[in-house]
Amino acid sequence: MRAELENKVVSIETEKRLPLKEKISYGFGDFGNGFMFDLGQIYLLKYFTDVAGIPAAMAGGIFFSQQAVCGDYRSDCRLIN
Repeated sequence: MRAELENKVVSIETEKRLPLKEKISYGFGDFGNGFMFDLGQIYLLKYFTDVAGIPAAMAGGIFFSQQAVCGDYRSDCRLIN
């Protein structure tokens, strides 16, 4: 009985694997999403330091505090609903 259950578990696990092509496709999508997010963060940091006149350490502190509150820097952090 145990061997039959183990075979079923193994067969279910092997069916859930993604092909390499699909993994690469998801990777490129995540890379593009991350790149656009980072591009916006860099532009905002440049704005804070050059236009708003905030010191670089304080601007970095703003980004750090957001990450400390929300956890993941790519998460959708909505503190005000």
